[in-house]
Amino acid sequence: MRQRGRTTLAVVVAAVVLSACGGPSLGPVGEGPDDTAAGGPVDGCRPPLGEDDPHPIQDGGGGGQHPALDGDWVQNTAEEVQTEHVDVLGGLWLDNEAGELVIMVPGAAGREVFERLRAEAPEPERVVCMEAAATATELEELQREVFSRLSDAGANMSGGVDVVRSVVEVMFEGDPETARDALGDLADDPRVRLTVPPCAEVEPTPEGAVDLVGDGSNCQGMDALLIGTLAGDPASGCAWFEDDQGQPQTVLWPRGWSITEDGTILDHRGEPRAAIGDEVESGGGHSTLREGQRACGMGGDGAWIVSSLTSVEEGGAGE
Repeated sequence: MRQRGRTTLAVVVAAVVLSACGGPSLGPVGEGPDDTAAGGPVDGCRPPLGEDDPHPIQDGGGGGQHPALDGDWVQNTAEEVQTEHVDVLGGLWLDNEAGELVIMVPGAAGREVFERLRAEAPEPERVVCMEAAATATELEELQREVFSRLSDAGANMSGGVDVVRSVVEVMFEGDPETARDALGDLADDPRVRLTVPPCAEVEPTPEGAVDLVGDGSNCQGMDALLIGTLAGDPASGCAWFEDDQGQPQTVLWPRGWSITEDGTILDHRGEPRAAIGDEVESGGGHSTLREGQRACGMGGDGAWIVSSLTSVEEGGAGE
């Protein structure tokens, strides 16, 4: 097998620095009763995003950082929020359309810190708050627990803390009911948002085909390149790559891929990619297998993790 460069791992994570989210800003500090901020513990903050509200960055927001948010005071405020106040604040993000620094406030203790940060800013009118469901610490702990429980569900996943929505976002590449069972009481926690991305939806195995061994990702992966000859045994549901000397390469296939009786590899949509005997190019990379994870090949603790497969044979199945 011949391998080429491109060895970065693509990982999908939720955005932290975002843009444009509507809602009222607080009045000047000191205008409320007894010289407090206007409103109450979180009254006057922007309301949280609703289920159907566009996400500021995921739904096409952006356009560059607002010039007013380019000062050192913004970075200093961000560092303080993210290091000293993680137990009372839910993080912060930049509204680049309005030119405002948005601090996530879960409750009264966070509101007090927010008031001070706003008062100390050189441009206090650009520091606003937004209601949050949890503190940064709570969301990080929730994220660890969610991913720990889902790790036993046997499917790829990605995600992280979405600061703007104040949730843990999880994109799970398996059966959603399996994920809910693994999550247990957290399955209905409003701070957990579980989705199966379209790229992970698997069509039923075509009649006459056998599922290939593997539970790799159809949505993300390493982007090195391997060139070899496709070999395999359709009856056992296994296929692998061989080099010019016939040396095999252990292979872990993406979830839902299959092989027909005549040796054609079908992807998770049932589309042909290559056939046994074809010279192929595969995007992916080497990785150590998880405990209990199976792959097609000669054993060992590592395998080529397939991200893509193309036949380079003239008139081959992948053309």
